[in-house]
Parts: sequence; structure tokens; C-alpha cells
Amino acid sequence: MKTIAKSLVSSLCAMGGAFFAADAEGLTWEARHNAGFAMPRSTCPYAELDPELSETFGNFAFGDIYAQTPDLDTLTRARVVLAALIATGSQEVYVSQLQGALDNGMSPIEVKELLYQAVPYLGNGKVLPFIRITNEILQKRGVEL
Repeated sequence: MKTIAKSLVSSLCAMGGAFFAADAEGLTWEARHNAGFAMPRSTCPYAELDPELSETFGNFAFGDIYAQTPDLDTLTRARVVLAALIATGSQEVYVSQLQGALDNGMSPIEVKELLYQAVPYLGNGKVLPFIRITNEILQKRGVEL
């Protein structure tokens, strides 16, 4: 069964639908698998820029962290990650993580509520760029604002 799953993940990588480059051989099977489900249409920002960093990050974020928190479902994990990215001002990574969250079933209303909850804690000025990014992505997906 694990061989079939490995083959499926390899196929996803070959089609360009996986988070990491298909030739990122230093990734564990678990990291590739988890990233493929969490980020089905996104690519790692480091994949071409710095393949070694891509592998290190991938094994940590999608391997070690997933192993330490096996009870978190995909959407809860996505909410936590999005909130952390908003809090740290990480707009570029937020784009790919938001795409993954939406692809995995997070509703546009949930995303907007996450942003609304961030305003009193982080301030309007820090959250406003994320509202713009979110609106852009939702509009491209045909969501009426």
C-alpha cells in the first residue's frame, strides 16, 4: 500500500502539482506526502531559489511538525499557519498557504473571519495587506465579496 501511495505522490510531483520540485530527493516520503495534500497547487518558494533550504524546510514543516501534531486535522493546521503568517507579516508565504487552505476546504467566510479576528490583536495596518491579498485570491476564484 505504501508503494502505491509513494507512486501517487511521485506522479503528483511529476505533474507539477506538488509543493516541492520533483527532483528534491532529500525530502522524506512523509514530507512529500503531507505537502502534497496540504498544498496541492502551490510550490515551495525555495524550490528553485535554494533547493537545499527547500529540503530542510520541507522535512521540518511537513515531516517533523506533522509527526509531532498528528491529531491536528488539515483545516485546523491551515488556520494556525495562516494566523501565524498574518501575525508575522509573511505576505508571500501567506499566498501559497491560503491557496492550499482553500483547496482543502476552508471556506472564504472562515478566511475572512480569521482576518477580522486578527485586527484587534495586530492592528488594522498589519492586517490590511492580508485582506487585500485574500480578496484578490477569492475574486480570482470567482467568489463574490
